[in-house]
Order: sequence, then C-alpha cells, then structure tokens
Amino acid sequence: MTAAKSPWPLGQIQGFLLRGYRQSFVRYFALSVKDAAKARAFIATLVDGADAGHQIATAEPWAIKPAILLNIGFTFRGLRNLGVPQASLDSFSDPNSVDIKSFAVGAAARAVAAPNGVGDVGASAPSNWIVSDQTFDVLLMLFAHNMEEMEDTSHKLRAKFAGGFEDTPETEFDGQALEDGQIYFGYRDGIAQPSIKGSPFAREPDGGQTQVDPGAFLMGEAEPGGFYSTMVLPAPDVLAHYGCFASFRILRQDVDGFDAQAEQLAPAIGAQYGIIDPEVQKAAVKALICGRWPNGTPLMTAPIDGNAMPAPLPPQLVNDFMYGSDVGQKCPIGAHIRRGNARDTNPAIVNGQPIANHRVLRRAMPYQVPYNPKDRHSGERGLIGLFLGTSFLKQFEFMMENWINYPNGFATDPGGADPMMGTNSKPAGKAYFETVQTPQTKAFKMSMENFVFTKGSAYCFFPGIDGIRWIAQNGA
Repeated sequence: MTAAKSPWPLGQIQGFLLRGYRQSFVRYFALSVKDAAKARAFIATLVDGADAGHQIATAEPWAIKPAILLNIGFTFRGLRNLGVPQASLDSFSDPNSVDIKSFAVGAAARAVAAPNGVGDVGASAPSNWIVSDQTFDVLLMLFAHNMEEMEDTSHKLRAKFAGGFEDTPETEFDGQALEDGQIYFGYRDGIAQPSIKGSPFAREPDGGQTQVDPGAFLMGEAEPGGFYSTMVLPAPDVLAHYGCFASFRILRQDVDGFDAQAEQLAPAIGAQYGIIDPEVQKAAVKALICGRWPNGTPLMTAPIDGNAMPAPLPPQLVNDFMYGSDVGQKCPIGAHIRRGNARDTNPAIVNGQPIANHRVLRRAMPYQVPYNPKDRHSGERGLIGLFLGTSFLKQFEFMMENWINYPNGFATDPGGADPMMGTNSKPAGKAYFETVQTPQTKAFKMSMENFVFTKGSAYCFFPGIDGIRWIAQNGA
C-alpha cells in the first residue's frame, strides 16, 4: 500500500492503527505469562529484526502486501505480570486523567447499564464472558491471507512463545472474512471509518466530515489546544508515544432471530411504503434498522422507493453523504449508522458535539464456530475485533453509553437502544424503534429484540514499536 508523506514516523506505529489490512483470516492469541523473563524475550524477537518473518507490522507502506501480519497488545494485568515498573503502572491510574483510568480498572467494571457504563448487562454481562482482561496478559494478533498460512504461522509462533506463555485452544479466537465485506446479518460492513487529520493513507470521500484529531488514535500527537491535548498520558513517554487503547470484543449475533424479525416486520413495512416484492420488503426493514441497504448503499442516497432495490455504489460514493435537514424522512434518527456516527445531525438531537471528538476506529471480522466455509448458515456466528481510541472515556465508552445503549442519547428518538447492536433494557429485552421521526410522514414503530450479545471483552493497550521494545527490556 502506498502512502503520502507522513507527519509521523510510520515505522514507530503499529500498522493496523492507521489502516485496515483486509486479510481473510485473523487469529487472536490471548496469552498468559508463566515465565516473565522468557515472555519478554519472545516479545523482543517481534521487534528486534532478527526474525524477519515474525516482526510486528508497522504502518510503513508495502510494495506487496505481506502474507501474514502480526500486532500485539497488553492488558493492565499483562503489564504488571511482565514486570513493568510500578511507577509506570501507577501512571495509568493518575487521578488527574479520567481518560486512561478504565484501562487499569478493566472492561468488567465498566460493563454496567448505560448511562453509567457500556451496557453489557443481562445475557451480555461479564458473568457470561468467555474471556476478559482479568484472564490473560497479551493479545497477539495474527492476520493471514489464507487458512494454510495462518495455521503454519500459528504452529511456528506457539513453538516460540511456549516457554514464556500459557496457550490453549480455548484462548485462541478466530475470525474469517465473508464475501464482499459482509457480516452475518447480511450487510456489507467496514465502510465508514474516521479520517485522521494528517494520515498519509487516503480514504474515499465521506461527505466532507470533520477530520479527527490525530491525538484520538496516536498518543502524544494531539493538536495543540485540541480536544485530546489535555490528556494525561501513561509514563514514561517511550511507552505512551504512538500508543492506542482498544476494546477487544467478541460479539455473538443471533442471526436467525434477526432474519426472523426482519421477515415478520416486512409486510407492515411493505404496506407503509408501497412495496409488493417480499424480498424488497425484508431489505427495506434491514435498511431502516441499519441506515444502509444490505449492499451498503445509504438511505440518504437511495431512500425507500416502492419496489425499487438500489444498486451497490462504487467506493467513492458509498460513504459520501451527510444528513443535512433530514430528521428521519429518509434515514431514521435512531438507525445504526446514525447512532454510531451522527455526522452533521442537528446538535440539539445528539449528545456529544462535535461528533468528531468521539469517533472510534473499528477493526473487526466475522467469526463462525465451528468454522465451516461450505455452510455459512450453521453454528455460532458473530463479530470479533477491536474498537480503538486513546481515551476509553471520550471514545468507546462515550459511544456505547450515549449513542448505542442509552435511549436518551438521541433526543428525538423515544425508542430503546441501537436497533442492531444495542442492549435494549426494556421489559423482556423489547424496545420500539421509529422508522421516521415526524408525524407527517410514514411513521411506524418496530418492536425490537436484542440480537447482539457480548461474549468477551478486554481493555488492551497497543504501544508503539519503541514502547514494545521498552516492555521487552523490562522497562530499561
């Protein structure tokens, strides 16, 4: 991948922070330290250049995409178990900064119902998780072009880290890309990501949204006087600089339930919008829930129009829109994509202005257990990946508390949480989602169930390359 001139040393930044790899497979190794010295020695091999085939992937451009890519993150428990000096550990709990405290506290402590937490309650509560930041130390991520490369590299890595870390099949978690960037709910995914000011990696047009302060994703690089410039960073600077936090999430999707509800609601939506074709009716229901048609075309560009099914748009058009004066006639105020990024929606409607201050980077991939590429309709299915930012409080937690899971996060949406991934806390998990927001148009309330359940969650820290080296050298 080529890149324009960068304001940062790209060789110091873990590559996935600035660009998506678009590999077909990912494996997350949730490793626990059993011998700190040997664990640090393994980590050192990932950044010392001696083993060219197993180095941490940086943001430096490549002429040909590597077959495999490695990145590494640490839980707070992991930093402690690897022997990071106490003064550095204490800096993550600095009373002068609320931005980084959540990392030391951990994901489970922040899982309570919104608006005081991220909303991992009920079936998504920590008591039901299979992994958390209290159960492992290091998150080693292996991205691969195909299954053979992933298995071969996994075998080699296990032999290298075996002396320092405990690893079992139960602590390895896989993701596998679907065709055309889809998720199991049937939508094209990974379309909209924040544009980082100064990033050398070009993105497709996005309607002219405000670019995000680089300090939101790269510690130590906040704009002077900007929203992220007052953050108290971890110590020492070599550990913090170019680092980023991430919420590692395993999200089980009730695909059958989601599809069944879309089919159940389809006739009523068809009657409201004059749609006769049953397949278009179901697609329209999904479009109203998401804010995009299943092929990725946004409702703002192609609103529901009888039996017409919009064609997929080219990359330069699929994300190039704003909401303007639309208050629900085309795209519902509470639709998933507006909940996750309200763009230019009226500030009186949305908590947390300006929106660019609270954007989150997503690096996620579908998963299937057991994985069966010949039968994508079987087994457990969902999403696995990372929600990235330098401030849990201002970014991931803010988004989950105020936009995704809090009914009052959108002032004119009287319904429940995000209709696709929110945790609806009304009786029996039900809430109502209004397809439009004005009585003069085709108002229709859809009764919603919960379809996404948190299966695992961990707060991780992804340092820059020198920060990884500092950890490997025992803080020397």
